[in-house]
Amino acid sequence: MSIHILQTGLLTTIQDRGRKGYRRFGINPNGVMDTIASTLVNYLVGNDASEGVIEFHFPMGEIELEEDALVAFGGADFGLKANDKPLENWKPYYLSKGTRIKATAKPQGVRLYMAVQGGFQLEKWHDSVSTNLKASIGGYKGRNLQKSDRIPFKAMRSFTSSLLTYPSHWKISFNTLQQLYGNDTVRIIPGPEWDMLTKEAKEIVHSQEFMISSFSDRMGYRLEGMALEREYTTELVSSAVTQGTIQLLPSGQLIILMADHQTTGGYPRIATVIGADLSGLAQMSTHDKIYFSLVSVEEAEELLLTQHQEFEILRFAINQKM
Repeated sequence: MSIHILQTGLLTTIQDRGRKGYRRFGINPNGVMDTIASTLVNYLVGNDASEGVIEFHFPMGEIELEEDALVAFGGADFGLKANDKPLENWKPYYLSKGTRIKATAKPQGVRLYMAVQGGFQLEKWHDSVSTNLKASIGGYKGRNLQKSDRIPFKAMRSFTSSLLTYPSHWKISFNTLQQLYGNDTVRIIPGPEWDMLTKEAKEIVHSQEFMISSFSDRMGYRLEGMALEREYTTELVSSAVTQGTIQLLPSGQLIILMADHQTTGGYPRIATVIGADLSGLAQMSTHDKIYFSLVSVEEAEELLLTQHQEFEILRFAINQKM
């Protein structure tokens, strides 16, 4: 049982929620960029949230199922088609052996996720199947998926016969997705070096727009905007960073660290994107504009807790239909 890559896509990798607890050894977590999408597509096929998924970018190439499988897609809308029939995001599909899936357009979002019931049969490295491209390890042979690759998946479990219909008659609603992703601004909390910024620079951060530059990838989003000035310049000892850390570069511009970030950095950490907003940020593209809004640590924790509660409600509801 496997997925056959018929045509190579742009940066198609296996990812899960990343390898936790190894940053003290200099091993970054990697993992999916959009945790909301990967969680929901896994739930839609009856998997745990931590199961590995395929992360696609556009153009995504073309894939073929070499066995019947229960699958789900979510995240960016690539106008998917299965054997030339429309394939919607956010709903489970039982697809038969030989089904070919490809993208036809990229109307919204950057990253698309695919889950298959049972997950992929891949060897874990440090408790994760996420691909670490820098170290060429994890995922499938530590690299992007390429033409002629075959990604094995585990045996399917039983599920209700209603899912055998094509297409299935239910999906995650737009309102639910909007509630999970929902915010026009990217919310941040002040970082350890926030007070290195001048009063004017602090005002710029939460009142002016920033644009995602073309020098952005899974490691970090470089931003273009008004240059920020410091109250003072002091050489910093390299300190721990995480996904969402916003560093101030010597040029006065900002960079937001993303899933493939390094484990430490010596630039001032002026702010951190809250966990609840990282998935929405992951679906933003080059030249998109970002507006930041400051929230307290307590608000950030409450927002993330609310998001996790919504996950649990959805998982329960989906399990009733499986």
